[in-house]
Amino acid sequence: MVASPNVEGLSPLRPKRWLRLARLIFVTWSALTLLMVPQSNEAFAQVKLDPKQVPDKGKVPLPKKELPPKALPPKPGVQLEPKQIPDKGAVPQPRIPPRVVPAPSITQQLPPTPAFNYIVAVLDSVKIHDDEDNLDEGEIFIIAGGGTGEPGARANTHTTHFPIKLWREANSGNTFPVKIPLFVAREDQMRDELLLAVAAADVDDGPAWIDRAIETSATVAATALGTELAGPAGGTAGGAAGGAVASALTGVMRSQDVIGAFDRRHSRSFDNWGLRRSGGDIPDPCSRYTVRADELTANYSVCRVHMLPVSVRIFVQLGPVTVHDGGDSGGGQVFFRTRVSDGINRPQIMRFPEGGSTQAIRNGRDWAGGELIYNGGRTQNPVLFVEVDGWDSDAPRAGDDHDMLGIASWMLGLRNMRDRTGRVGLPTRSGERREYPLSMRVRGIDEGDITVRVTVIVQKE
Repeated sequence: MVASPNVEGLSPLRPKRWLRLARLIFVTWSALTLLMVPQSNEAFAQVKLDPKQVPDKGKVPLPKKELPPKALPPKPGVQLEPKQIPDKGAVPQPRIPPRVVPAPSITQQLPPTPAFNYIVAVLDSVKIHDDEDNLDEGEIFIIAGGGTGEPGARANTHTTHFPIKLWREANSGNTFPVKIPLFVAREDQMRDELLLAVAAADVDDGPAWIDRAIETSATVAATALGTELAGPAGGTAGGAAGGAVASALTGVMRSQDVIGAFDRRHSRSFDNWGLRRSGGDIPDPCSRYTVRADELTANYSVCRVHMLPVSVRIFVQLGPVTVHDGGDSGGGQVFFRTRVSDGINRPQIMRFPEGGSTQAIRNGRDWAGGELIYNGGRTQNPVLFVEVDGWDSDAPRAGDDHDMLGIASWMLGLRNMRDRTGRVGLPTRSGERREYPLSMRVRGIDEGDITVRVTVIVQKE
C-alpha cells in the first residue's frame, strides 16, 4: 500500500472521504447550473414584475400576470342567474331583459282624420218696423236660403223658412230671435261665391196659404240661387247680389203683404265668404251683418266652425214644458211642433200630440213630454239647430186663428255645450253618453207664456 503524501496541515485522505467530496462537488455544480438557466414565460407570468431601467435602451415593459376579470356588482333592476364554471363554483351572470316595443294604439294604426272647418251662415234675428196690419199683430212668415257656386260649376243650395208650420206673431217695432241656418257646408266644398237671401211677409190668408208657400218657396229659391250663382257675378261682393233672388222670393209672397226682402253676396277672393270684413287681412271666426230692406231689418252671421274631433250620435228629447199662460182663461188646448237639423241634412219635424189632436193643460201645469224629437246618425258636424213652437188651438176657418204661446230656437255649437254636471265638451270614452239640458222662457204677443226644456244627448261612437 502506498502512503499518501504528507501535506502540512492536512491529514491524509481516506477513500470514503474522497467519495463524499465528489458527491458534494457534483451537487454544488448541478445547483449552480440550474440557477444559470433562463426561466420560461410561464414562470414570469406567475409574478408581477415592474419594468427595469436598462441603460441607453429606455423602459422595457416586462410581462404582467394576467388575472381573471372581477365580477361586477349587479345593476339595479337586472336579474342574475348562476352560470356554472368548472372547478370554480357558481358565478352570477347578468341577464339583460329583452326590449319590449309597445303595440301602437288604435289612433296610431289608423290614418288621422282630416280636420275640416265648416262655413255656417245663420239668420240670428229680425226686426219688423211695420207689421202691415193696422189693428192686430202681424202674422210674420220668413223664407230664406243660401248657396255656394261659381260660373261653370253646379251650385250647392239650401232653402228654409220660419217658423215651422204657421207664423210668428209680431207687432210693429218688435225684434225676435230666429236662429235658422241659411247655409252650412264644409269649407273644402265651398265654391268662390256665397249667396244669402231673406224675405218676410205678413200672411193674411191663413195656414192653408203657408202650407202652399213652403212647398213653392223651396223650388223657387233653389232655382233662383242656382241660376244666380252659375252665371256672371251680379252686384258687388260683400254687398247686394243684384236682387234676382230677393225678387224671386218676393214673387212667392206677392199675394201677401211683403215686409222686405234682400240678398247678399260674399266671395272667397274678396272677403273670405264674409269672414274678412271690408277686405281686411285677418279673418274673423264669426262676422255679423245687419241689413235693412224696406220694413225689415235682419241680423245674420257667417262663422267658421271646427268639425267635431270624434264621431258622435246625437239625440234630442223634448220636455217637460211648463204652460204659464195657455192662451185661454185657465189654460188652453195645447200642441207643439218641433224641428231639429244639423244644417246640412233634411230637418226632422214632429208634432205633439200626433195628428191633429191637442192636450188640455191648465195654467201653471207641465206637459210631461219625454218625446224623442231627433235621432241623428253618426256625424262630426259641429252645429245643431233646435226649434220648438207652442200653440193654443182655436178655429182658423171660423176666423179665430191659433194663438202663439211662444217659439224657442237655438243654434248650438256642440263643442261648447255644458252638460248636467257642469262639464264643457263632448264625451271622450267609447259608448259614453252626456246630457246637455236647455231651457228658454218665451211668450206670445197678447197671450201665451211657456218655458220650453229640451235635452241634447250626445253619445261617442
